Amino acid sequence: MEKLESLLTELIELQKASIRLQKFAIVLAAENSVYQQAAVMVDEKSQKAISKTVVKAVQQMRATVDKIEQGKKLPK
Repeated sequence: MEKLESLLTELIELQKASIRLQKFAIVLAAENSVYQQAAVMVDEKSQKAISKTVVKAVQQMRATVDKIEQGKKLPK
C-alpha cells in the first residue's frame, strides 16, 4: 500500500511539472508571436535584436527541458 501511495504521489508531482511545462510553452509561444508581429513592423536592425531575444527564449526552454530530463525540479 505504501508503494502505491508513493507512486501516486510521484504521478501527481509529474503531472504538476507537466502543467508547469505546458504553461511555460504557452508563454513562450505567446512571446514568440509578439516578437514575430513586432518584427514585421520594425527595421532590419530591430529584427536582429528580436531574433536574438527569441533565440535566448528557445535556449531557456531547452535548458528547462534538459533539467527535467535529468530529474531536476522545475522552478514554481
